[in-house]
Amino acid sequence: MAVTKTNKRKSGRTTQDDNLSRGFLLDLFLYVDKEKFLSAKGVKDLPRVFCLRAKRRQCGQIVVDWEVVREALYESLRSLRSAPADMVSTLPPDDENFRPIDWALLHVWQFLPEVLDAALRRLCEEGLLKYVQRQAAEVPGMRIPPLTEYAKRILEPEERGIKRRLGSKDGRNRFFINKTHYENTLDEAKKRVLASGHVVTQETVAEKHAQMRGDLSNCDSRMIRQWNKDFEVDWKFFSREAANRRKLD
Repeated sequence: MAVTKTNKRKSGRTTQDDNLSRGFLLDLFLYVDKEKFLSAKGVKDLPRVFCLRAKRRQCGQIVVDWEVVREALYESLRSLRSAPADMVSTLPPDDENFRPIDWALLHVWQFLPEVLDAALRRLCEEGLLKYVQRQAAEVPGMRIPPLTEYAKRILEPEERGIKRRLGSKDGRNRFFINKTHYENTLDEAKKRVLASGHVVTQETVAEKHAQMRGDLSNCDSRMIRQWNKDFEVDWKFFSREAANRRKLD
């Protein structure tokens, strides 16, 4: 399994998967055997030992067999491929040189220490609620706390964490999985504008993007400007790059 470093352009645009994000090194240092990553040539070589923490206090050590995790991911992938075709139409086939599951495994590897720490924290909070519930049952007249409300409150950070790790957005940004997805969409719209012989502007990109989505009434230059702001895309760099390409063509 080859591990590719993130290639960052001068504009600050990230061109690789979000697994190798700006916080990657911080996540790497959570592993006790982190030095193994520099010489990793496959799944078996990834760092596999990290400390479990409760309220930032070490309470144990986890050792992971990444081959077993990879097998579990393959089982999940097979179940995805039995889903409706439009959900998995972009999944590439497996072969000896390219295994798409490696990116999923890297995501698990990067965030497993964080997720397990958070899971332990939530379980501790759940245990406290169980204690309060038991006390309330034994003390006559003691008010029982709204456990359903507390349960939702415990789960809210988990939902935010999933969205943060996947780079997902709500509201007007629901059309894009993350920043990389939006940048790729911009690039495709730019190619279509140039192929039609027009200049790349926010108006022409908006028009091509609307055609790509099959919705001609819900995308204009204002939406492009807002998405650029939301996803921190440098439009000046993008348009200058498009102008240079148009000259070359």
